[in-house]
Amino acid sequence: MSIRPILCVDDEPANLALLRETLKDTYTLVFARSGADSLAAVAKHQPALILLDVQLPDMDGYTVCRRLKATAATADIPVIFVTGQAREVDEQAGFDAGGIDYITKPVRPSIVKARVRAHLSLVHASRLEEAYRDAVYMLGAAGHFNDSDTGVHKNGCL
Repeated sequence: MSIRPILCVDDEPANLALLRETLKDTYTLVFARSGADSLAAVAKHQPALILLDVQLPDMDGYTVCRRLKATAATADIPVIFVTGQAREVDEQAGFDAGGIDYITKPVRPSIVKARVRAHLSLVHASRLEEAYRDAVYMLGAAGHFNDSDTGVHKNGCL
């Protein structure tokens, strides 16, 4: 199970139930049914990934995504749009808003599982690379520190 949950956002209970059934055995899930609820859930749960519908009752998913991407604390959370909007212009709008993937409804559970797994592994790899880079930087910085006794050592003895 992922330590941070996946946030599933859709105003249709049947769609949320399908996502729950598809992902519940592998991931911790939280749910929201509107744009405002999704933003509140992000603030509360800091999800690892968001599955976001476009058509929501209060604001569209593109707006939600743009708001998340405009805030430093949430900009790195990957957003996958899961929507009935299947035109190329809709898909492009999703990518322009900051989404990393776009799945059209009706969803196939195997596709949802594969895309979630792939994007979470990319996030993990990116964080691992960042940690390695930080460690190398710290080792490099540590190499610049000298103690006053180093030059006095002879054959391992003072």
